[in-house]
Amino acid sequence: MLCRVVGEVEDNADQAWIDPPSSHLSVPDYVHPWTGTSSRVFGLFASAISLCRRFRVRSRRHHAPTTKLLQKSLRDIEDAQSLEKQLELLELRDVSNVPPTDDELTPRSDLVNLAEAYRLSALLHLRQTFPDLVADSHGWQTAANEQDQVGAEPQRSALEIINVLDRIPATSGTQAIQPLLYLSASTGLKFDVPVCGIEDSSSLVEEILGCGLATENSSIPGHSPQLDEESSKRDTPKLTTISIQVGQARRFVLERLGMLEHHLPSKPTRITKQLVQAIWDAYDKEGPSSNQAHWIDIMNDTGLRTMFG
Repeated sequence: MLCRVVGEVEDNADQAWIDPPSSHLSVPDYVHPWTGTSSRVFGLFASAISLCRRFRVRSRRHHAPTTKLLQKSLRDIEDAQSLEKQLELLELRDVSNVPPTDDELTPRSDLVNLAEAYRLSALLHLRQTFPDLVADSHGWQTAANEQDQVGAEPQRSALEIINVLDRIPATSGTQAIQPLLYLSASTGLKFDVPVCGIEDSSSLVEEILGCGLATENSSIPGHSPQLDEESSKRDTPKLTTISIQVGQARRFVLERLGMLEHHLPSKPTRITKQLVQAIWDAYDKEGPSSNQAHWIDIMNDTGLRTMFG
């Protein structure tokens, strides 16, 4: 699974977990900090990442459309739809049905939450790369509405992943396989207000990231329930619920990666942090009205690759 994120991209469909035969459905769930409670969710995540990378690499390599390329793209979309359906229908084991881990640092709930975070991360990557999945699931009527919602879907998914990760301590026995989850969540943390191109963009970023603001319905860890009334009077874009949640989630990701850097080999974790920052820098420069920047392209362009685990 980890190799699929940075390995060579082949232009052949990866059918390992796409429409699998019935024998795959009976794969037993082995409890282990490296595998969680579901081998199947990791197979689906690996196939999703492989599919997204292949699609992005081909899209950038071949600018002139041909019949053959269009056919491959349509096949990729069909595979993405199949993977999305399987991920949505996947039922993870209830924590009460998970055998004891015999590890005080790794309660059974950590393994269930880990598997759920990977399931949600696979869905996030698919919906980022194939906007048709988002549009088809909601049936929007106007192009403007579709564009807005396609951009908002990754934010919602990323914040959901963050809430699951908050239930897993950084010291958990699952920490060796957590970095890829923080990278995955970071790819959906884009502000819905512009933070570049204004008179003092740094002030807005610092305000969002560092002030601990939140709204009453926010569930991101570390939030306080009140907004700073003075911020609305300044000559900066109005802070929205999403912008505050995204800002706090970004800080949470960096804090957790900083903790993992002390428990895991430091170089891979450091590269993960650098890639996360590069992704956010590209998002902030692009602004909320565009969804052209993609984390896979940024990883390939910057060379910030490692075994994210």
